[in-house]
Amino acid sequence: MVPEDGKDRSTGSGTQRKLLQSRFIGSPVKVEYSQEPGYKRPLSLSWDGGQAAVSEILSRWDDWGFGSAPPKRRHWWQRRHRTYYRVKTADGRTFELYYDRSRREWFLTRELMEV
Repeated sequence: MVPEDGKDRSTGSGTQRKLLQSRFIGSPVKVEYSQEPGYKRPLSLSWDGGQAAVSEILSRWDDWGFGSAPPKRRHWWQRRHRTYYRVKTADGRTFELYYDRSRREWFLTRELMEV
């Protein structure tokens, strides 16, 4: 729980925690990217007639989970092969997207906004 003054006392650092609200998008997105060693680096996003240049990659993580496969029927070929990115665009918006390596497609999952 964050106190009213917004300072995080759990670490003793006095840093401010940002409260985030998300807006679900859940649609395929066209991404221009550069190939880096071991992963793709998104450079710009295009969806629903809009375009945004990526100014910063805030975080990146891999998901090799099984999704909704029943526990008794999990096999190696059913694993997800996704790389997630949280990016900030040139206009200051923050988005979460992923690259599905098995389908070779990009998906825009949500936009994150500070409250």
